[in-house]
Amino acid sequence: MTAKPPVDAQAATRLVRQLAGYLGAPRAETRAPYAARAFHRAFEAMAPRGPVACRAGCNYCCHQVVSARAAEIFLLARAIAALPEDRRQALTGRIRAAAAATAGMAVAERHRRNLPCPVLEDGRCALYAERPLACRAFASTDAEACARAFAHEPVAIPVPRAAMELRGVLTRAGEAAARIAGLPDGQYELIAALAIALDDPEAERKWLAGADVLAAADARRLVAGTVSPR
Repeated sequence: MTAKPPVDAQAATRLVRQLAGYLGAPRAETRAPYAARAFHRAFEAMAPRGPVACRAGCNYCCHQVVSARAAEIFLLARAIAALPEDRRQALTGRIRAAAAATAGMAVAERHRRNLPCPVLEDGRCALYAERPLACRAFASTDAEACARAFAHEPVAIPVPRAAMELRGVLTRAGEAAARIAGLPDGQYELIAALAIALDDPEAERKWLAGADVLAAADARRLVAGTVSPR
């Protein structure tokens, strides 16, 4: 029996058109954030609802290497810019320090060191509402397995397969929408890309003009050994 696809062809086509419409909208300031939020809403609307062990404060998965689309990066950068000054400076400093510390480091080495995402504050995501698709899709049905994997035991984390398949479909939809809009369609390592966006106030504008300003954070460059960005 053939498994039912997570998204039917018509729904996927509608999503591609919607995302491409946002990315090509007349108002440049709305393109990236509207597209990223539509991307996330699509996942939340289509994701299967089942029991998971994930809870606030459980952050084992926040020590993995994460990839995100450009629109998601710029949505996060906007959210950081809107924070109170003290929190904005502290978070920006942590992101820059983490990007510098991990530059050129193999993905497998980063996992071995259990490096935390610099967006964590008191063990929780400081930008949870704007978190990228990779973070939304990755869930576990067994917190003990996560703890053991975090301790580098050879344990598989039971992740709902349907959610990960949906992530793949939506990622391809995002790539197609970017190409239709004439924009770079890459996936970028979250922390390195955020550092680029935060260091260049014109980064989003340049990306909307077709420049791959996040190319130095291309997630494909990070793939090493058997571990790839989440």
